[in-house]
Amino acid sequence: MHRSEGRLRGSYLGLYNAAWNGRTLVAPALGTALYGHLGGAALWWLCALVACLGVAIQHGALRKMLRPAPVG
Repeated sequence: MHRSEGRLRGSYLGLYNAAWNGRTLVAPALGTALYGHLGGAALWWLCALVACLGVAIQHGALRKMLRPAPVG
């Protein structure tokens, strides 16, 4: 949010809150359905896969944002 333009901060915060609340509503139902259809072991492997995918998607952007600013 701190890297956005001043007038867009509210939009980013709204998008973040929508994603967070959507996850809170959908994740338990989806996890229960997957557990019922595939079993507990498959659910853990799917969670690990989703976590790895999330890290891979964010890795480049985070590396770029955390890089020190050029001097000069």
